[in-house]
Amino acid sequence: MRSVVGVVVSLVAAVLVGCNAAAPETVPSSVPRDASPTTVVHAFLDALNAHDVQAAKGLLSPEFEQRMESSADSWFTNIVSITNVEVGDPVSQVPGGNGMSGYQQGVQVVAHFDLEQRTVVSMHNGATSWGYMLARESDGDPWLIVSQGMG
Repeated sequence: MRSVVGVVVSLVAAVLVGCNAAAPETVPSSVPRDASPTTVVHAFLDALNAHDVQAAKGLLSPEFEQRMESSADSWFTNIVSITNVEVGDPVSQVPGGNGMSGYQQGVQVVAHFDLEQRTVVSMHNGATSWGYMLARESDGDPWLIVSQGMG
């Protein structure tokens, strides 16, 4: 009986240790349509950190998703981790360039985070400031990330 109890206790301990191992945070499968630009950027970075490519793609305009898919160091395939995320407040932008052509409303949101990539190509690893351009057609439409660049 003691040996059975010992085995059960050992198995429970092993499962608990495994559950506490460092793993990417889970990301909600959807972001509300009325989410703020700050929430959208945070959800995007959380999805990338969790390697949930479908959730990340759901926050992008179709055109920007295609550009990201084709880049040599795509956020979808090159990210090891994005941690210590701080997302700033949105700053209004006049839609025009920066992927916002054709939209009625636009904002820029700057995020600061620690980035670790599989391969360093166009961005460095470590502390990073990065800007995201978000746009939408009207107040009833969700904000979508349409472009990115130096923050």
